[in-house]
Amino acid sequence: MTTEIKSDWWIVKVDGRSHWSDDVQRQTVAVYDVYAFDANLRVHICSLTPSYELHYLGTDADPVADLSDDAREHLYDVVLDASADNSPVDYMDVSTIERMRRTRSDLFRHVGPPDPDSCEEAARRLGADVYDRDLPEEILDGWNTGALVF
Repeated sequence: MTTEIKSDWWIVKVDGRSHWSDDVQRQTVAVYDVYAFDANLRVHICSLTPSYELHYLGTDADPVADLSDDAREHLYDVVLDASADNSPVDYMDVSTIERMRRTRSDLFRHVGPPDPDSCEEAARRLGADVYDRDLPEEILDGWNTGALVF
């Protein structure tokens, strides 16, 4: 008898400001890479400790208050262009994410399990008996359309 583990999707903002140029750092108070992950899925990638599989959604930059409109627009263009090079999937140690969740809960948003009907539809489309736990389309669509923000 197999036990089905339900997906439990979260969105997390991972601080990436220190990886940006000095110019971008001067113009921002925060730069976050935004990911979705299933808290019930743990993978082992070349380590003994489990990792979460993070699905890249985008990069969120918080500009300094006194930035002009033109500079703000240029900043968003720079961030958008550079973000195109991000890997669609990344991995982070479960203990790191859980420590972040305890200390910076403001960087997390629970989006819950995906809609069961969309999972069944995705499984049928893929010719699968069981939904394959990939990033639910409604999360990606929600982020891309601006319906899912925090």
